[in-house]
Amino acid sequence: LNSYGRYPVEVYPGVLRLLLTWVLPLAFAGFYPAAYLLRHGAWRAYALLTPFVGATVFALGLLCWRAGITRYRGAGS
Repeated sequence: LNSYGRYPVEVYPGVLRLLLTWVLPLAFAGFYPAAYLLRHGAWRAYALLTPFVGATVFALGLLCWRAGITRYRGAGS
């Protein structure tokens, strides 16, 4: 997964680009903010969505964490 962040999202085929943008949003961590700073107008809307996507992923992670903690019974020792 680390190697997908090294290249722009534009070089990947459509399905992989969709996965890297919306399913596992790695593109929001690097490509879209960089494109915004480099003044690429085509990706401006995606770059402005970055804080919202980050908050959504954080909230989903927190929900999963809390669900796991409620079911945790201990290490057995």
